[in-house]
Order: sequence, then structure tokens, then C-alpha cells
Amino acid sequence: SHRDKAFVQLLDAEQALRAGSDREILYGAEPMDAWRSGEVHADTFYLRVPPDMPTGPAILQLGLYDRDSRARRAPGAAWSSSSPQTDLCNLARRSWTFN
Repeated sequence: SHRDKAFVQLLDAEQALRAGSDREILYGAEPMDAWRSGEVHADTFYLRVPPDMPTGPAILQLGLYDRDSRARRAPGAAWSSSSPQTDLCNLARRSWTFN
């Protein structure tokens, strides 16, 4: 079965990694190739913002990578035509500001 891992990363304005989390989606309870069209699968990732995180712009990025090869998947590439598209592809990289 297909078991991608998901990652969430917090980068500072210089794009240095400040925090990150990665693991199998849904802790591996249900591989992506078992998902049916139209199903919704919610998962939660937590990041601890480091106390020395500079104020100002920051980037939150997330994505998928192959568990075995560790190759990152392009947005939309992790799903076959029979698998559902999700907002994950639309949230691949967002800018935030820390005050």
C-alpha cells in the first residue's frame, strides 16, 4: 500500500527552518490508496514556535514525500485520478507575520 509522509515546516524570513513535524498521514492508520473519492480525512499537526522566533514575516509550508525514497511530491502528484484532491495542494506554502 502507498504510505506517504506529510511534513509541516515553519521558516523564518530568511527561509531558515525554525520548527518542523513530519509523520505518516493519520499516523499510518489508513493508507492514501485506500481512500475513496469524496471521503474527507482530517489530520492535525502541531508545531512549537521557538521562543527566539524573530518577529516579522514567516513561511508555513506543508507537503508530502515518499516514505521510502524521501522524494518530495509535487502538489497534486500524490493522488491518482481515482483519489480525492484536497486543500493540501492549495496550502503548500503560505506567508505569516509574527508580532
